[in-house]
Amino acid sequence: TPAMPVLGRVRGTHVFHEFDPAAADEQFPGILALRLDGGLFFVTADALGDRIRELGLAADPPLRAVILDCQGIDLIDSQGAAKLGEFVDLGRERGISFRLARVKPAVLEVLERDGVAARLGAEHIHTDVNEAQRAAYEAAWAGGDEEKQSAMARGFAKAR
Repeated sequence: TPAMPVLGRVRGTHVFHEFDPAAADEQFPGILALRLDGGLFFVTADALGDRIRELGLAADPPLRAVILDCQGIDLIDSQGAAKLGEFVDLGRERGISFRLARVKPAVLEVLERDGVAARLGAEHIHTDVNEAQRAAYEAAWAGGDEEKQSAMARGFAKAR
């Protein structure tokens, strides 16, 4: 099974990398960012689903968005694409936005061919993790708790 690290933002930057609490990396309430370091096919797709479920169950506050950094995905097959489509549908049913970041052209081609990109929507496919995080924040917290919005906005303002 390939590595699937949770990501955090280096404080005061736009850079996301493997989360390091000792380095005071930033994470955002209700938003999970992780990276898959390997191909997405039938074997790894189930492991990715298990990882998202595990992290989602432990999330406090509950998840409102999942961002998958696809930089490490060089290969995706139809079963991997189908699993991503399941994540999109399941997330919608549960009020969780699913977003992709840094998708390589060959991977995007498979997602488009298999109809997953259309189900996801172009507004959920981002050039980098910071852009995805900002969009997830805006969608998840718009009109929500003012104290949480303020804390989230401060985190984004520092990186702008």
